[in-house]
Amino acid sequence: MTSRTKHINEIVTLTKCSKHTLDLIGVNLGKAGLLPKGGRGLYAPDAKPEHIANLLIGLMASDKTKNAVDAVKSYSKLQTEDSSARFGEVLTKILSIVNLADKVFAVRLCRTIPEAEIIYGRIEMRNGIPVPVVTDTRMFRDKEIDYEKIPMLRHDVTLSPGVIQTMANQLEMAKNYHDPKSGK
Repeated sequence: MTSRTKHINEIVTLTKCSKHTLDLIGVNLGKAGLLPKGGRGLYAPDAKPEHIANLLIGLMASDKTKNAVDAVKSYSKLQTEDSSARFGEVLTKILSIVNLADKVFAVRLCRTIPEAEIIYGRIEMRNGIPVPVVTDTRMFRDKEIDYEKIPMLRHDVTLSPGVIQTMANQLEMAKNYHDPKSGK
């Protein structure tokens, strides 16, 4: 595994968000026990898929770094309509399995209402042109909210498939990495 710092740097590169912002989100999530605590450098704790999922949810769902902890707690427990899955668990699974991450077109969160969506798909060639085809969509909502009564001015944030696939690949490579200096 590798430390969260390496993953934060990759997320910053992929999303063009501020490193300072993502570092502060990481500090707040660490204080709340949503990221591992530990040393730095060789002694930094390993980041696991659930930690990266928490960082991504905190980045996407909160407009201010101080709101990241509440956002992660709230959005992670959003459920599918049949209550068979929670958003945080599904995102963690996607980040854990490269072949599953490769099927994701987008991860979308709405900042104005607690709602998340994962869009799956594939690319088909039509007349020599690659065309995206959506094969499945999973919506996650809070069971306590009547969404019909909520005004529909939305502020959505979307992660592209490249972010999800790159982070899943990085986590997969980190599983197999052994650093001879640290022994990890």
